Amino acid sequence: MDIMIAADLNYFSPALTLIVSLFHNHMERDMNIYFLCSEFGEKEFAVLHKIEKRYKNKKIICFNISEEQTEGLRSFGRFSVGAFYRILGLEMIPTEVERILYLDVDMVVTRDITGLFEMDMTEPVLVCDDINNILQGNMEYHKAIVHLTPDDKYFNSGMILFDMEYVRQKHVRERLLDDIKDNFDRYKLVDQDALNRYYHGISRFIPWEKYNCPCVPYLSLDTRHVIGERNLLTYAELQRMQDPENGLQIFDVTAGILAEASIIHFCSEMKPWKDREFYQCNQNMQQVYKIYNRYERLAARLMK
Repeated sequence: MDIMIAADLNYFSPALTLIVSLFHNHMERDMNIYFLCSEFGEKEFAVLHKIEKRYKNKKIICFNISEEQTEGLRSFGRFSVGAFYRILGLEMIPTEVERILYLDVDMVVTRDITGLFEMDMTEPVLVCDDINNILQGNMEYHKAIVHLTPDDKYFNSGMILFDMEYVRQKHVRERLLDDIKDNFDRYKLVDQDALNRYYHGISRFIPWEKYNCPCVPYLSLDTRHVIGERNLLTYAELQRMQDPENGLQIFDVTAGILAEASIIHFCSEMKPWKDREFYQCNQNMQQVYKIYNRYERLAARLMK
């Protein structure tokens, strides 16, 4: 299994937690993690080497992203230049790698995801709906930015399974970088917008509930959420329906959705490695925090 992750020094700690969650849930599986990084020193590389050696058939291959490679790119919003590493790194992946699973480092893997990695590549990428922006009511805005219609699909770029043969043959890295530089000031989520524009119409969407599940509140008029069905309330709908005169009963299905997720994405500004009280005090997210904290503590032990 070939995995690609990316981080600068600010995200080194959560990257370790993700790595340990991957290794721990695939004890008997060969795994190569291609780590696109910057600002790392001897201390960080020593830690990665130590964790690698604690697991059987696991490798962490680091590629340093230089300032020269990021020339013309800059931070945007709350995102650093590191957001572009996954695109820059596409040319660094060895040619023998036929497919690679990219994961954001603010994720945690809760169970074996071999089934995801081995899915049929009927399209050049496997992706998930950007459910967080759907719930926030921002989706039409993001689609319009990249010239998509309201009926078109738009994905979250935190989890992407890339067909690397397609990437190489179509020079995807170069085309994405050209698009980013041409439209930087127009795009909102710059790297994600560019990826959606390029892969529009040639993306296979798989269940976000399993493979890119944001750790956010989920509310519904049903007692449970059915995968693949649109029965969750957007936050705007929730606000309208909370009027007591409506007589509607609203169910919080957050805990149930998060419990079934194989990959949980902490994509909001609240991160479990720094906003601990938020997760500890939130009844529906306590179990997810416990899972994250378990791998976080395991990573700390392995570094000793």
